Amino acid sequence: MAHSLSSHQIAILVGSQAFSRGERYARNGNVHAPEWFGAGTQLFGEVQGTRSTPYAVTVSFTTNTSGALVRASGVCTCPMKKNCKHVAALLIVSAGTPGADGTPAGEAAHAVGDRRMPRFEPSAGPPAPPDWQRALAPL
Repeated sequence: MAHSLSSHQIAILVGSQAFSRGERYARNGNVHAPEWFGAGTQLFGEVQGTRSTPYAVTVSFTTNTSGALVRASGVCTCPMKKNCKHVAALLIVSAGTPGADGTPAGEAAHAVGDRRMPRFEPSAGPPAPPDWQRALAPL
């Protein structure tokens, strides 16, 4: 299984510096045991960083009613806690895993991602309350 995030979308999620470092971790084989859970809504893996034990990384994916990915957010046991270079490394490696038909998932992810994900937004925390709720908040 692979996600449909392009490299550009991963860089938007984690930032350009974390993405560059994540690429290095992915290239150097620092990502271990990527595994999908929750019918493809969560990706878990371990990424070897600078400490002796690897960091645990989980990326959650939210889809709309038609199944298109609209949000992704990663958490990690490193000091950064979320959307860090370890999250980037896990996403990069999982996009590069060959699919069932033998097609490199990274290539398919770019084609699918460009078509299916026009509204993708990295998760920056909880969504803003609706206008009516903000208007009533001071009461």
